[in-house]
Amino acid sequence: MGFPSVTSGAKVVLAMFGGALAIALFVVAAVLLTDEPGLLCVEGELQDNQAGPDGQFLPRIETFATIDEAEAFVCKHVPHPRDTGGLVLLDVSIVRSTNLGQLVEGDGRAAVTFHYGPATAERPALSVQVSFPAQGPPGFVPNDAESITVAGNEAALVQPEQGVFVYWAADGFDFATSSTLDGSVTLDEVLRILESVR
Repeated sequence: MGFPSVTSGAKVVLAMFGGALAIALFVVAAVLLTDEPGLLCVEGELQDNQAGPDGQFLPRIETFATIDEAEAFVCKHVPHPRDTGGLVLLDVSIVRSTNLGQLVEGDGRAAVTFHYGPATAERPALSVQVSFPAQGPPGFVPNDAESITVAGNEAALVQPEQGVFVYWAADGFDFATSSTLDGSVTLDEVLRILESVR
């Protein structure tokens, strides 16, 4: 049995150096793409939206299991509840209107919806949609909506026969929250959860 040659050892070192360089370039590219520290953005096919027959980008819809994956898809830290009581994150769904590069440059819009419920739930008890850039409250909020404060921001509370809706805007984001109030969460609990959004 012979010893590895100096040439093969040099190849191993070069391969290791090349791998480290590729990782470093990925991190640099992610940092250059966004000015938000500690945020990595998706690469490759996940950056792209398909174009329609007229050449305009079609909305891309994806669902993720974690907040980190969702934030990477839009290349942005997205405010979300930090204290969800007994509810757990079921998933995060996203509608992105255009390619990631254009979204980062401000030419596009994304809606990120966090779905929460009991661990065994098949459907969410609470959904918190965060859209950016902000465009103001949706036009269907009735004029007689109750005015409340959420995390220091003026908000509109709407209570139809079943469930509750809360709308507000802050820091360049629009927030639209809905809950069925199906017994797994109460209105007071919803409002307490929303106070933790940041």
